[in-house]
Amino acid sequence: MNGKATRQSAPPSRPKKLDMRLTVQEYSLLERGAHRRGLTVSAFTRAVAVDAANTFEGRPPAPETAPVAAVPPLTDEQAAVIAALRVEVMRAGIEVRDVARRAHTDGVDLGELGSAIDALGVWMREVVALLGGRSQP
Repeated sequence: MNGKATRQSAPPSRPKKLDMRLTVQEYSLLERGAHRRGLTVSAFTRAVAVDAANTFEGRPPAPETAPVAAVPPLTDEQAAVIAALRVEVMRAGIEVRDVARRAHTDGVDLGELGSAIDALGVWMREVVALLGGRSQP
């Protein structure tokens, strides 16, 4: 470290609160949309509402809501496939860790590590392909 203090930015202040009543079905819809994007229901609802208001007024989505508006939600099938691939990626990562641990204690053939890393790479390419070529959701 360079000894200088780093400035941390706090999230924007949100002094206003909005209460709304929803049907069970409406809330469930918002909950699924939030889950598929990795957001809280509150953050998702705020982003969608602000984006809709901007669109209604003829403005583009706000930079902080653009990712929510621009990224189509995953289908249930896509989410299930990604969840299964995540398990496989975790398994490959565990294998890499185990091979590395053995290399430090007993010595190991680096060919073992190469095959584990290759397997991890295959799974990661599949995940990226499922995300439409994006490396981040």
